[in-house]
Amino acid sequence: MTWVLSETALRSSIGGPDLMREQLRKILTVTAAPHLHLQILPLAVGEHPSLDGSFSIIDIGSDDPMSVVAVHSLVRSWFIDEPVSVDYYERVYGALSTLALTETESRVLIDQIASEL
Repeated sequence: MTWVLSETALRSSIGGPDLMREQLRKILTVTAAPHLHLQILPLAVGEHPSLDGSFSIIDIGSDDPMSVVAVHSLVRSWFIDEPVSVDYYERVYGALSTLALTETESRVLIDQIASEL
């Protein structure tokens, strides 16, 4: 499983500093597993192709997986399986992954943010 998460999400203080620090440390602990990959999209990137909102790309099946995109909003998610649209979201994910920090740099940033609280 892979994620590209905005630095904004890590810096949004909800629940107070102690809870935020605990949550950030939990992210570091959980994503240390070898099959989990987390990259942080730093604030310095500015405008990026995911400003419209969050989405998930889900591969269903094992031999020849079908990809589905879940586009998330406040009240529901839309599921998209048209190949042209899925390809678009895969390109957006690729661009975000390129703009984001490496996994190592991301972990350093998460630790830094937790230390600042």
